Amino acid sequence: MSCVVSDPSTRSFSVIRIGIPSSNIPFAMLREVDLILNPILPQAEFIEFLYYTNPITIEAYTILAGKKSEELGLFLYFSVLDKSVWLGIIIALLVTSVTSTALFRRLLSSSYRWFSTIGRYCWNYLSYMLKQVPKDRLMLRNHRHFVSIYLPLLNILWVFCIAFLVMNTFQSLLVSKLTLKKTTPVVDTLADLVDSRGVTCLAPREIQIDHVLKNSDLETNRLAWKKVNHDLPQTRVFQPDILKDVEKGTYCIIHGHLIIKDRLSTFFTKTGTCNMHLSQKYFYPFSLMMAIHKKMPRSFYDTFNMGVTRLVDADITGKWFEAALKVSNLCTSYSDNALQPLGIQHIYGVLVLWAAGLTMSFIVLLFERNLFKYKNNNTDIRVNKI
Repeated sequence: MSCVVSDPSTRSFSVIRIGIPSSNIPFAMLREVDLILNPILPQAEFIEFLYYTNPITIEAYTILAGKKSEELGLFLYFSVLDKSVWLGIIIALLVTSVTSTALFRRLLSSSYRWFSTIGRYCWNYLSYMLKQVPKDRLMLRNHRHFVSIYLPLLNILWVFCIAFLVMNTFQSLLVSKLTLKKTTPVVDTLADLVDSRGVTCLAPREIQIDHVLKNSDLETNRLAWKKVNHDLPQTRVFQPDILKDVEKGTYCIIHGHLIIKDRLSTFFTKTGTCNMHLSQKYFYPFSLMMAIHKKMPRSFYDTFNMGVTRLVDADITGKWFEAALKVSNLCTSYSDNALQPLGIQHIYGVLVLWAAGLTMSFIVLLFERNLFKYKNNNTDIRVNKI
């Protein structure tokens, strides 16, 4: 902690660093003054101010919760590319389709309508793509032979195999991205706690947080209090079995961030691995107005300040907090980067794309088949009339 001491006789200022490093104070940054000690300031008033504002200035409260892991599989093919890329692809397809259809329309007589023009264009495009002649009936080289009926199946099989070849080539380039898991915290703020389902937040009796959440003017705090269990002592809340349930997402814990980091370092030392989320969105359960108006009983301030005094005196050099911070980071920065086999769930999007293409080809095939039947029937009717 950095303090500025002023000497009124020489009108000079000196900066000293004492106690806990400024990095462990929630709102204190390096090169920032934490306290200004002025001998002119009346000592009694200054001590009283510090007495009632220690709960505000010393500790910031946060939420310790688990992480939920999810695979991006279902339509991962779409989520890999940015939205701007998909938008560009759609615009390019629309421009190409409209331009090609308009040019194809100019080659036909004026008796054709736009619907039939688009249908004929799609049929010609599909036929050329499959190396067929558009005028051949049902894409058959010689429809008089019985064996030629298998040619459409061979064409579809060819498209299907080429589709998988292209798909596997594309997926192999992105396999590192496709198989990674996305982790999100179960609870990050009090609002998340309100919206969560099946999650109970544990707040030890020692922190006396009910003064804030239960009687808060904010609706979010009051709703969050309904999901807070305030009956357990601190020694029980930080037991390994409960911390494992926190890691699974069953519980979350509300406490001061310094205490949580110390308990996490102990838990990591015993277990060797842990994957939790420590929210960086600190909140101060004791408002300044509560301290000024002295809404809390004096016994609360006595208990809190006594605990703070023991905490600071036990680690006057800050080494304990610094070591706990380093170890706790191993517990909250864990990420599963192990690659997994590429399964069917990772390529649903690709299958949907190619299934849509094959379905469109089949629809065009049926359309052309019915069109041939219609033309043949009209020809027979005209011949009979003649």
